[in-house]
Amino acid sequence: MCLVLFGYNIIDFFGKDSNIKISGDIISQENYNNTQKEENINENFVNINSASEEELTSLKHIGPAIALRIIEYRETHGGFMNIDEIKNVRGIGQAVFEDIKNYICV
Repeated sequence: MCLVLFGYNIIDFFGKDSNIKISGDIISQENYNNTQKEENINENFVNINSASEEELTSLKHIGPAIALRIIEYRETHGGFMNIDEIKNVRGIGQAVFEDIKNYICV
């Protein structure tokens, strides 16, 4: 059986106390809420693995030159494994990292 709901939050559709089985996984309301919180948090961060030059320059201390170095680094190294790795980019030391670490993600 296949159920397709367009434009509906599936948990809201079935009720908050429901467990829903999808492709062998059970999704509870708590798991759904945690996923939503994580997605909302990531929307407020700059993903250093995918951000444009413009998005990177929105960060404190990151001008066009450093933004281009970040992009070059991720293209050369296949992306950042964690946010600490951004300190390998010339121009981003511990002080700059401390100012931006709460605003970036991978």
